[in-house]
Amino acid sequence: MVRELEIQFQERAINVLLREMHGIFDLLIDPDAYPFANPDFTIAEVISEKKREFNSNAVKVYNMTLVYLEMKNVPLYIHRFKEKISPYYEDMNALPTLNGTDIYGVEKCIIVEEYRKILYPFRAFGGGEEKYLARLDILENILENTGFILRDRNIIPDREAVVYNAVKIVCEATFPGEAQFDGGHHPFYQQAKCYKPDILIPYLNCAVEYKFAKTETDLIRTIDEILSDVPGYSNHSVYKLFYAVFYVKTGIIQKKKFSEVWRSKGFPENWKEIIVEGDVQ
Repeated sequence: MVRELEIQFQERAINVLLREMHGIFDLLIDPDAYPFANPDFTIAEVISEKKREFNSNAVKVYNMTLVYLEMKNVPLYIHRFKEKISPYYEDMNALPTLNGTDIYGVEKCIIVEEYRKILYPFRAFGGGEEKYLARLDILENILENTGFILRDRNIIPDREAVVYNAVKIVCEATFPGEAQFDGGHHPFYQQAKCYKPDILIPYLNCAVEYKFAKTETDLIRTIDEILSDVPGYSNHSVYKLFYAVFYVKTGIIQKKKFSEVWRSKGFPENWKEIIVEGDVQ
């Protein structure tokens, strides 16, 4: 699991670095449009600093990509990567392209384009990363608004099934054909026990488990139940991110204390807690 989280970090870091490099490049090819707000520096000095920042990011993205490919265990592709990218780094003062054209004197940032071509075969760099993150934000917004969904439908729950059944309808409408429920097609089998999360969204590689509590004692117990189930959710081929949503009676615990209790349990980094207060029967 640590390896998977490290790979996810590398994917996001590489995407961020490439976006920053592209943004700097856009400024450098049109310095007249750059908002030079600091009168203490000349345009030439700012451009020089931006080039230094670009080169620094270029070194970082090279090292990050190399480690990423090594963790992906693609030795032949690593050789191709070095052959294709290394010539750009022969002169760090200008980062020349293979044909000798100044990297800053063309309409497109050639080195960034080359990185994108090389990384395109990998899912995180195939153009879907921003869409993935946006849809993950939408899911989190739905989960965090569980109370609103119940109130809007005039539902006062007495058990967790009532809660997630109301929410899963919203998920099904938001992610048509993508959301699965009550275990879906990818149950988690561990040592003869089958774990079935309440909501599964394979496209987002995430699973959602709801818990219901009327008292603080019940809440602590349900947190421990989730913790004991964590090993059963590990090392799944599809699901890598997990949400534990606790629907609790209003006022039974302060959110700060809830967060402290959650942290004290030592949950893995790929588990995210959400607490929602509301009316209960």
